[in-house]
Amino acid sequence: METEDQAKMSEIRTSRVGPVLRHLLAALVTFTVLPYCWARSIVFWMSSGGPENFFFYLLVGSFALLIPVTYGLGRRFQRPKTKYWVMAGVVAGWLGVNTALILLNVSTDLPYWQLIPGFLPATLFAIWVAWIGYFPWSWRARLSVLAVTALLMIPFFAIYRVAGLTGNGKVIFAFRSTAPPKFEPLDVSESSSQVRSASVELHVQPGDFPQFLGPNRDGVVEDVALDPDWDARPPKLLWRHRVGLGWSGFAIVGDFALTQEQRNEFECVVCYDWSSGAEVWVHQDDTNYDAQLGGPGPRATPTIRDNHVYTWGATGLLNCLDGSTGKPIWSKNVLEESGTQNLTYGISTSPLVTESLVYIGSTGSNGPSLVAYDRETGEQACGGGDSRISYSSPILTQIAGIPQILNFARDGLFSHAPSTGEVLWQHAWSNNSGVNASQPLQLHGKANQIFLSTGYGKGSTLIDVSLASDGQWQVETSWTSRQMKTKFTTATIHGDYVYGLDNGIFQCVSLETGASVWKRGRYGHGQILKVGDYILVQAEQGDVILVQPDPDKLIELGRIPALSSKTWNTLAYAHGKLLVRNDREAACYELPIAAE
Repeated sequence: METEDQAKMSEIRTSRVGPVLRHLLAALVTFTVLPYCWARSIVFWMSSGGPENFFFYLLVGSFALLIPVTYGLGRRFQRPKTKYWVMAGVVAGWLGVNTALILLNVSTDLPYWQLIPGFLPATLFAIWVAWIGYFPWSWRARLSVLAVTALLMIPFFAIYRVAGLTGNGKVIFAFRSTAPPKFEPLDVSESSSQVRSASVELHVQPGDFPQFLGPNRDGVVEDVALDPDWDARPPKLLWRHRVGLGWSGFAIVGDFALTQEQRNEFECVVCYDWSSGAEVWVHQDDTNYDAQLGGPGPRATPTIRDNHVYTWGATGLLNCLDGSTGKPIWSKNVLEESGTQNLTYGISTSPLVTESLVYIGSTGSNGPSLVAYDRETGEQACGGGDSRISYSSPILTQIAGIPQILNFARDGLFSHAPSTGEVLWQHAWSNNSGVNASQPLQLHGKANQIFLSTGYGKGSTLIDVSLASDGQWQVETSWTSRQMKTKFTTATIHGDYVYGLDNGIFQCVSLETGASVWKRGRYGHGQILKVGDYILVQAEQGDVILVQPDPDKLIELGRIPALSSKTWNTLAYAHGKLLVRNDREAACYELPIAAE
């Protein structure tokens, strides 16, 4: 039988087990879930002015768990000072975890030693809320500490701001004192546009770059022989100046280059004389867009045809403008008229313009996923598909001699009949985020083979499309690969290989097998453009690198500091000149041409 002393010892051990388990559970939640939820809530609140529902609820749930678990635990120690040593260890661990979060998840122009001392005090409020009942103090004392830790958050919010995200999702912090100034002067009249020149005529000619990613929307400019010796003949800077916010690229026709910008509260289409960089005309719409961490401004590149300029703004405004003046010919608020919601990061697809129609990938949440409008009147002509769109732009092509429009939507690649919008065939290819931003690429000389790539851990695939004798379309997969995860860039094909940015690292992949051949060059989530036999890489931080495609190794031939900050905008090349821009500035370079 158990003696009285043994029973007492068993009772003591049992009474100690409970507090130990409670300490372990509290430590587990405190050092894993709580710091991430708190840091994410701070970042999201600073960038959007409101909570991020899922992580906010998870944060509240963590508090709801920790407060009762830690309540009164400080009384359980036989030695009075032990509870203070335990709490000191909890706070030290908390500060260490939050320091690690900064080092792993922040990419900032600020040195870490300037950010961490401001961030860490702002996190003490959360740890005190979670452990507020730990010490056997009066509620007056507990609330006094709570007030002090709340006050420690004020300097952080007052001194720092969230300036956006990098392409790999890291947060960019900056001082509030360095916030971008208002765009001054906003040089437009109270009317919708202001004419600067009466001699503008936008008629597409060979060698122009009239739409997103060039003549064929594939990021390729043919029949150009660049001089690769940038040491002997470096690119010449022609002009550089400030532009409005946004991730739109340039379209170039003749002597003029057009892009979309956000200037203060207005979303603008701007026509520049691209030889000098001078503004020719500006069209403004009284709307603006800010995709929280993705940044403000329009995303889509203008499309130019027959002296008309077609643009789709980030909030859903579809415009047809007079190319000579910028005055509107017609305008439609697509999202408002169709009753659909915007995408998470705003409308990014560029209009596809044919001889008679303008095609856009609508959102698909309440209506067709591809819609066509009469390009002269703006009246809706047809539509089809029900998959929610993503961030890729539609492409007009032919497969088996039959015209069709490829639309890389949220769920995969869809082919539509141009005249009706009817879905001809489809191929599922997406990721857990439902974000497809790259352009489908048809193989040269093999139009029935299409290369698809996407990011967020998915990779790439090569499919074969054919038309059977019974009139049914067939889609077969040649291979799938975890390689070439192009998050929001488009790869390019040269010979039997694909070159592109796999999660920000330049990579060469075999078209035959999908296997990685090599992977070098940490350029970040920038953009690429194939000009003749060479590839121009716009690094995320602004440099432009000339690369010779080679299946054996990465060959960098030259580099110029074209821009000096985050650059997600696509490159544009025409008539010997390269145009680059980001959400701060634009620059034009004359690239050397090889001697004949």
